[in-house]
Amino acid sequence: MGIFFLCGSKGLFAQLSPDSLYARGQALYDEGAYEESLPWLEEAAQGYLAARRWEVWTDVLSAQAGSFAGLGRYEDVAPILKAAIDTLVQHLGEDHKLVGSVCNDLGSIYASLEDCEAAMPYLQRAVAIRRKTLAPDNPSLGTTLINLSTCAEHSEGLEASNRYLEEALEIWKQAYGPDDHRLAKIYNNLGWNHGQLGLFDEQLAYYLRVVELREKGLDSLHPLLAGSYINLGIAYYWRGYYTEALAYTQKAEAVYQHNTNKNPYRLAQIYNNYAAVYDGFNDLSKARTYLWQLLDIDIIHSGKDHFYVGVSYYNLADHYAKSGEYAEALKYVQNALRIFRPLAEGEQGSYQLNLAKALTRAGEIYHALGETDAALEMIRQAEQAFSASGSTRGNIISSLSNLQAEVYEDLGQVPTARSILAEAVDFWGQNPRAAEGYLALGALELRQGRPEAAQAAFDAAAAVLTAAGQSEEDPQMLKVLAGQAEARYREGAAPSAALAEALAISQRAATLIAAWRRRGYTPEAQAQQLQEAARIYELGIHAAWALYQLDPQRSWLEQAFHLSEQGKATLLYQGLRQGDALRTGDIPQTTLEKERQLRLDRAFYQRKVYEATEADSLRLKRWRAQLFQLNRDYEALIAEIEASY
Repeated sequence: MGIFFLCGSKGLFAQLSPDSLYARGQALYDEGAYEESLPWLEEAAQGYLAARRWEVWTDVLSAQAGSFAGLGRYEDVAPILKAAIDTLVQHLGEDHKLVGSVCNDLGSIYASLEDCEAAMPYLQRAVAIRRKTLAPDNPSLGTTLINLSTCAEHSEGLEASNRYLEEALEIWKQAYGPDDHRLAKIYNNLGWNHGQLGLFDEQLAYYLRVVELREKGLDSLHPLLAGSYINLGIAYYWRGYYTEALAYTQKAEAVYQHNTNKNPYRLAQIYNNYAAVYDGFNDLSKARTYLWQLLDIDIIHSGKDHFYVGVSYYNLADHYAKSGEYAEALKYVQNALRIFRPLAEGEQGSYQLNLAKALTRAGEIYHALGETDAALEMIRQAEQAFSASGSTRGNIISSLSNLQAEVYEDLGQVPTARSILAEAVDFWGQNPRAAEGYLALGALELRQGRPEAAQAAFDAAAAVLTAAGQSEEDPQMLKVLAGQAEARYREGAAPSAALAEALAISQRAATLIAAWRRRGYTPEAQAQQLQEAARIYELGIHAAWALYQLDPQRSWLEQAFHLSEQGKATLLYQGLRQGDALRTGDIPQTTLEKERQLRLDRAFYQRKVYEATEADSLRLKRWRAQLFQLNRDYEALIAEIEASY
């Protein structure tokens, strides 16, 4: 009604004061009626400009920018704000606080477009002006530092981004108090950055603080809490705490279902979490169900060639690659590349970064399939895409160095592989990310028959993780211990001492595995660690037997037997917690058969949907509907089994 009335009554504006026009425009903006708000705000801005009421004029321009952004019309914002900066400089001077305010708005718009090259000069100018013109505890200075941190992540590195965020945090603590829920925004960004640096303990701590502040300061079903629970769930996932990850993902879904404005992209995030968690539980059936539902949401709400659809294909490729189904994984990553390539053409920023990640995954898949030339070509293209994205050298190294080394080792170019990994660990220094490089270098040296060099690499990995505050309960330490045990076992000099040390390391690792199992953390979190656990038990048994051959004491045989029993207990417990659990709960055979048939039917229609062509559009709708119903039936059956048996 409002916009129809305005179009027919241009003269109405002349009867209203700028304050009235602004109030109406702001009310429409707050309601999300962005298109309707624009005429009111434009007329208000003209009135304030004519009256030289500069402060409120800039407020109206901010609201206009917000409305254009809400409509996705970012290209309409920049000319307005650039002209405003020129006007303010002409009348008020270069360093007036209002110039800083508009520079902040313009920089934020460019940042939201991921054009950090354009954003940085305006954000840096805004910070400089606000440092001069505002009190040290003014929250507006903190806001600009938060905006600046977003772009600094790409241009100056994550450490610089964190420095801006920490300064903003201190400002907001002074302005709002240390427990105000608004501080959650900064803690959330710090959590993201620390996760990107591989500091998952710190990430988890920040996300816990976000949830704590928002649960205290907001309604229990506030939409912001859904996003906070999603982030905390994925942080628990990265730390291997899958039970906690599942619980917070369920809390996010409960908040989502309660809110009337059901954003499909929020539901997609929830399904993505579910897929990751069930993948961690090694429940491949449930993980694939959620990945397919996620793909359906993205295709329906965004279109078959949208960026989000490409991300879903990438996630499916990642899932199938991790389960060793490389031919399937290759199909999905090729679909992701089909979508990402045209989006990234001529662009910088996130499109190039996602293309780089998909190319890296394609390289890993080709490598696993033994197609070395194709893998090298994917690596070459990935390097180009990472560079075009503005990624730091550290990001490129952490993404590609291990894969490059493996490919060159397969080609027989071991010195090249060794130098790639050495460069990676030198670059990272004492950063926990160096541990991955040391682990890869140690594994390479073991394959090359150099146990002493391997031992040095594994010891260096342990030192880096310990210096970073990682405890022995960190899952990565299991890989370190397995490497150390194998290197000691293979050493030729002083065999009895080396074997005894290998046995001691294996026993230490076995104690950790048992402790994790008692906590319920492992084997849930051991889907990827199970192979390392089996390797540790095997090495320990071999070491004890070899020691018995050198010195036939009964104690060596007893230690070997004890490790054997521990290994069997872990494998049995893992089996019970996974698919075998269905057969150990006195579940009727008819129910088991129904579960099996539903799984087969779902797999059949998933394949139909995936292989469908444009000519199958009518049948595709029918197949999708059938698949949706089968997914619902399967989830209901599993819930019934869990509740009853």
